[in-house]
Amino acid sequence: SPRRAMLDLIEHVDQRSVECLNALTDESWRNALWPGPRDQASLTLVSDDDEELILRVEFSSNVRPRAVKIAGASATHAREDASAPRVVKIFVNAPSLSFENVAKRRAAQVVELDGDDEVELDVTAFENVRVMTFYVESNVGGTARTEIGRIDIKGELSGELRDVSELKPC
Repeated sequence: SPRRAMLDLIEHVDQRSVECLNALTDESWRNALWPGPRDQASLTLVSDDDEELILRVEFSSNVRPRAVKIAGASATHAREDASAPRVVKIFVNAPSLSFENVAKRRAAQVVELDGDDEVELDVTAFENVRVMTFYVESNVGGTARTEIGRIDIKGELSGELRDVSELKPC
């Protein structure tokens, strides 16, 4: 079958549901993830206490992510105490993860980043995805903090779009 065109799945993220643990400033996940801020080299997502970060991204409908790109800060704007992510574990449809339980769960895929290259995702592990959680385990420089300039998630929609804001709680 012909390969379908890949979409920028960021447009299908439910902004209100994004969570980020260990970020230097609240809402700074927007700097790496959201159209507009992620296109500005001076805006980045930086970890706080150490190099680890957890970013939980919920989509407004089920998606099929096929590739991710997680880029460090541009050289002209990079912090001296931070470097780009190196090892990132990606979880699918996981409940809220914490630094205490992330080590106990099995990731759908573990990626070792090399520069700003796009990484292909395992097709079988990323079907009907509602939530992707990125756990940055380490960075390239062994620095105190990790700095992310941009995150791209490319893929396809699994089915019809549904506005989750109209759903009633059980």
